[in-house]
Amino acid sequence: MPFLLEECDITDAVADTRAALLVPCGFCPAVSFAVQTGRPYLEPIRHGFRTPVYEEHVRKLKTELEARGLKVRRFDWWSPHQLVVCMWTDARRTALARQAAEHDVVVVIGCDAARKMIEDCLAGAGVRVVQAMRMEGLMDVVPVLEFPCRLSLKMGALTRVLEPAAAAPVAAPESRIGAQSVQT
Repeated sequence: MPFLLEECDITDAVADTRAALLVPCGFCPAVSFAVQTGRPYLEPIRHGFRTPVYEEHVRKLKTELEARGLKVRRFDWWSPHQLVVCMWTDARRTALARQAAEHDVVVVIGCDAARKMIEDCLAGAGVRVVQAMRMEGLMDVVPVLEFPCRLSLKMGALTRVLEPAAAAPVAAPESRIGAQSVQT
């Protein structure tokens, strides 16, 4: 089950930086954008194995950061397994650490677990990690195959993610998943 993610305003978090590395995760954000917009998750004949609505978002974010004067690069390590699961190999982590060293901030376009993994990967590197999405819950998605070769997703149920208490540290909560279930 993928996480439902919502965009966050990262303007203040990147205000004092010169160079940003965008790290877009390949599964949950792509599913979230496809479900929220009602657009296809995959159209392999027209767009390969990328989600067009998500790719538009990543390009838009890059353009917005560049308009603020940042030098922006995208960390792009695509692999077919990312269509259904978030998994980072040692080689991918090493490549990320090498590229991140050239930047002031790494902007994670993904969930809390992706942010935590990237923070661990870059520990001691002196690079700030900023999360560009907020977890709203776990989605129950139903795949719908459409003619000629299009995969769309419909959200069945949403299990909400509970925010930590005001006194709890917000930066790196270990678990924020609650048992509340919401039908949509």
